[in-house]
Amino acid sequence: MIYDITLKIASVYPSAVKDARHILRIRLRDGAGQSTIAQSLNVLPQAEEHSTEHDFFGNEIDHVLLRKAHERLSVEMRARVRVEPGAPDLGATPTLSDIRDAAVRSRARISTLSRSCALRSRTWSISLPKKS
Repeated sequence: MIYDITLKIASVYPSAVKDARHILRIRLRDGAGQSTIAQSLNVLPQAEEHSTEHDFFGNEIDHVLLRKAHERLSVEMRARVRVEPGAPDLGATPTLSDIRDAAVRSRARISTLSRSCALRSRTWSISLPKKS
């Protein structure tokens, strides 16, 4: 499946700010079953300096510098991502004998509980078959 993603972040300052530096960690990254087809970043007001680098974990980081005075900062990231479901991990699926044992344990726990419960002002009886 292909997804179009838009992230918008805006800050309004109480008074004008100048010489503002920002570190943006909003880019998508490729990973298991996910690949980025296209990605863009728009910063307003337009940054006088803009550089990118990768951190220790491989994430893309944008450094922006806004020298002119501004009262509002707007950042928009757009991306198109392809997501492919991975093959199921059959090793993580319990075996039939594990399921059977869990059902037996669950039934044993239920049989030790009270066979009736109060529901509003009525009492309902629960009949459980006798264990053979």
